[in-house]
Amino acid sequence: RSGDKRMFSWAKRGGSSTVIHRDEPDGRDGGASLQLVRRLARAISTVGKDAAEVRGALDDTQRVVELQGQAMQALAQQLQQIGQAQSAISAATAQSAAAVQRARGALGVAGAEVVGMATTLAQVSDAAAEITKISLQTRLVAFNAAVEAKHAGEAGRGFAVVAEAVKALAGQVEASSKAIVSAIASLQ
Repeated sequence: RSGDKRMFSWAKRGGSSTVIHRDEPDGRDGGASLQLVRRLARAISTVGKDAAEVRGALDDTQRVVELQGQAMQALAQQLQQIGQAQSAISAATAQSAAAVQRARGALGVAGAEVVGMATTLAQVSDAAAEITKISLQTRLVAFNAAVEAKHAGEAGRGFAVVAEAVKALAGQVEASSKAIVSAIASLQ
C-alpha cells in the first residue's frame, strides 16, 4: 500500500540480523509484518543453503567433466598409438610379402637350374653308358684282331702289337666311362 509508511531499524548481532525497532505511523499491528519478515528470512536462508548445495553439485560436476576430458584425451592418444602400430604392422607385412615373393622367384630360378642340371647329367650319363658299350665292342674287336694276327704268324706280329694297344686303350676308356656314370649316379 502506498499509504503505509513502515520503517525498520536493523542491527547486526553475532552474524544474524535482528529487528530492534519498528515504527508504524498508521497504527497497525506489526505482528503480521514481523511474521512476513521472518518467513522471508527463512526463505532467504533456505535459498542460500540451496544455492550452496547447487554450487557444490556444480563444482563436483565440473571435476567429473574435467576427469572425463582427461580420460578422453588419454583414450585418444592410445587410439592414435594403436593406429600407428597398425600402420607399422601393415608396412612390415607388406615388406615380408615382398620378401616371400622374391624368395619364390629365386626358388623358381634355382629349381629351373636344378632341373636343367639334372637333364644335363642324365645326358652325360647316357653318353658315358654309350662310350662304355663302344669300348667293350672295341676290346672285342681288338681281341679278334689279336687272334687273327696269331693265325697270320710272323706277318701278323706287328698287327698283333697294334691290336694289344687298342685293347688296352679300350679298357682305359671303359674304366673312365664307368667312373663318370658312378659320379653322375651319386649326384642324382
